[in-house]
Amino acid sequence: MKNHFGEGVMDGVRAYEPKSANEMSQHCFDYRRGFVCGFAHSFGKRVDNRYMAACRAGELARDYGLERDAIADFFHGSEDRGLQEYYYSGYERSRRADEIFFSAEATG
Repeated sequence: MKNHFGEGVMDGVRAYEPKSANEMSQHCFDYRRGFVCGFAHSFGKRVDNRYMAACRAGELARDYGLERDAIADFFHGSEDRGLQEYYYSGYERSRRADEIFFSAEATG
């Protein structure tokens, strides 16, 4: 049996830029979840800012159609509870951006 989560983690760690939502829609839930975790890990190391990485993970989780709490546990185990708040902030920010875009499209 294939480990989709592990494959997603490894692809996320190797990715310099996140994949598009359209490209990720071709992958299963476990792969997308793994990709977000792997990307957030490598992004946090690259920019030397775990808070920014948690926020970006929230944005990606939302963009990739994952439920809000699908990734939250990844940040919950940390000794710094603020990371999970940054994750939630990124998820909600991405949702608000979608709402603004679609309301502008409807009125335009």
